[in-house]
Amino acid sequence: MRNYLTAILLAAICIGFSPQENKAVTIKDQNAAKKPDLRNIIGITHVSGKYYLTNKDYLNEGADRILALGSRVIKVWFDNPPRSYPFNSKWPKTKTFVEMAQSPYFQKLFNKPFKTYIMMCFSTGHGGGYWIKGITQKQKNDEQRQFYELAKHLLTTYKNTGKTFVLQHWEGDWLIRGNFDAKSDPTPTAIKSMIEWLNARQAGVNQAKQEVGQHGVRVYHAAEVNRVVDSMKHGKPNMVISVLPHTNLDLVSYSAWDSATAHYKDPNVLREALNFIAKNTPDSPDFGNKNVYMGEFGMPENNYSTEQVQKAIPNAVQTALDWGCPYIVYWQLYCNELKKGKGPPPVKSNDDVRGFWLIRPDGSKAWIWDYFYKLLNKKSLSQPPGYSIPLIDLAGDKHRQIIIDKEPGQYLGHPTTVLLEDNKTMITVYPKGHGRGAIVFKKSTDGGLTWSERLPVPENWATSKEVPTIHRVIDPQGTKRLIMFSGLYPIRMAVSEDDGKTWTPLKPIGDFGGIVVMASVVRLTNGDYMALFHDDGRFLKGAGKRTKFQVFKILSKDGGLTWSQPQVIAEHPTAHLCEPGAVRSPDGEQLAILLRENSRKLNSFVTFSNDEGKTWSKPKQVPGALTGDRHVARYAPDGRLVIIFRDTTHQSPTKGDFVAWVGTYDDIVNGREGQYRVRLLDNKSGRGDTGYAGLELLPDGTFVTTTYCVLKKSEKPLVVSVRFKLQDIDAKAALQANSI
Repeated sequence: MRNYLTAILLAAICIGFSPQENKAVTIKDQNAAKKPDLRNIIGITHVSGKYYLTNKDYLNEGADRILALGSRVIKVWFDNPPRSYPFNSKWPKTKTFVEMAQSPYFQKLFNKPFKTYIMMCFSTGHGGGYWIKGITQKQKNDEQRQFYELAKHLLTTYKNTGKTFVLQHWEGDWLIRGNFDAKSDPTPTAIKSMIEWLNARQAGVNQAKQEVGQHGVRVYHAAEVNRVVDSMKHGKPNMVISVLPHTNLDLVSYSAWDSATAHYKDPNVLREALNFIAKNTPDSPDFGNKNVYMGEFGMPENNYSTEQVQKAIPNAVQTALDWGCPYIVYWQLYCNELKKGKGPPPVKSNDDVRGFWLIRPDGSKAWIWDYFYKLLNKKSLSQPPGYSIPLIDLAGDKHRQIIIDKEPGQYLGHPTTVLLEDNKTMITVYPKGHGRGAIVFKKSTDGGLTWSERLPVPENWATSKEVPTIHRVIDPQGTKRLIMFSGLYPIRMAVSEDDGKTWTPLKPIGDFGGIVVMASVVRLTNGDYMALFHDDGRFLKGAGKRTKFQVFKILSKDGGLTWSQPQVIAEHPTAHLCEPGAVRSPDGEQLAILLRENSRKLNSFVTFSNDEGKTWSKPKQVPGALTGDRHVARYAPDGRLVIIFRDTTHQSPTKGDFVAWVGTYDDIVNGREGQYRVRLLDNKSGRGDTGYAGLELLPDGTFVTTTYCVLKKSEKPLVVSVRFKLQDIDAKAALQANSI
């Protein structure tokens, strides 16, 4: 991108620019829609690629490719068309914006089924940065006139088409300097002049809208910023703090290389940058405080690894979507930057350019094309209520089941387990009752094949008010301990430092409470622990009044002995999110939390963190295949993921049963159904008395999952484990497939 922009900067200062943008639906329209159409949000830039693949005129060759991708948003350069779109084209000479818009190639483009055209444009007869040393009233009047004429032409010519045009300049933090030196600061004269220049352009667009009206067509004006992180972190006097607060723009475009690419591992930098821009930009009538769009982002495939690209692009897209950007525009369709010593265009080799592409010089499509294609061609943003992957039934395999505890007439429930470092000793705790009840403690020394009698515990364990959960932690000095939580108000904890031989009584960890504590405990990369739980308003402060469901985290720096105050990490305006089940990505760089949805109107949800739990993505629904209560996850030796839960899928033949899901972490990230659903136990209660289970992996690949369940009608739930290997499930799946 830099080589091309260098040429533009030099040319702009001397000769002048003329790009345009277009847009179809206002942000108010999008917010009013129940299911925003990503095709009208995610767009692609097409300008000055160094190769072509058809005999069509180059502008419309690229436009047709973007339409084929599924996008209805295109960003083009409405400036010097022979330079921007040279191949297979005979551009007429034009002197005004309107003449350029009336040229055959642009008319053809504007008649295509795009909803939004984002157009980079500078007034004709001026250089892009001609105002750096000062702008006269005559020049401001001319700016206003030219943008008035263009906006009026678009508003009248494309009346009732549903199209939107966004007129913007390119990276303004370079324009205001007249160079690419980020260490230099713009002069006070340049800052003052840019404010007046932008307001003159906006005044022209406003004048046309007031005079003509917007009848089934929209025209907006935007500025583009590109040095945001320096201002955000170091107070540098860039556009975002020196110019934007003094404008009345419709929109701001963010060329997000300094965050989405430079900090691609940490989407929070992009999120903070978007917030920072919005904070410094006056709200606009049509877009409110969400008047910032991501006008450029990308990653050159020939300069970065596949793994980096596959992390950076989804991170940027999801962050911008979660933030509420009205447009998200990728750079770009065909690569516009030659490698040093390569060329001249048109090039044929993929190695001749840096790799800013969706389609390569040899015509092959990049991974990013496939990513956007899948994203843009989903029939619905919501997840189906059922599932289509194979269902493997192990419930009839009695040899897999081991009864751990049973007491006639006594409800036993909600076990959790810990496998100690010898890979043989397994410990479980569970209540005598439905959540509330005296805590039972048992041990196995042979990997769960046989179990001890109920072992002695401190007297006040009989006062437990909620589901007990047990976890292994290690403090900074290397001391290993078991910690067990019991919830409601206040949350209490017991500790053992001799692998369960002796225990402390339950003691409060703070002046706060919660439900199903702690559903997950995660060791962070710095050695701290993060524990997760939820509450619905009744127990956090002991108020006893239901308000809203929230998911909380608490932190421990001393191996689980003391804990911080709770912080909210997930909530939803309508869904009741609870019982967080955490899993770390295979590369260790991301955390995901699967969440029960307690209103029973939606699927389960998932939220992600790329900064060790400091910030979390907006929760989104998972497929029906993963919908259930109290998810617990473990990786298999082959890298697949096993997740167990109570089946609450809206449309499922095993609803209310104890089930497992088999798939990959990538399936969760990309909203796929996974590989299998597995029924582990047939719950005869008909009310969901199952799940809330422990899941352990033995060295030979055997999963031992421990739950409570009603195995015979009219009996109370008992505690039982189910043992299986993924090879068993694969073999059953193969037989099942062959029998169809």
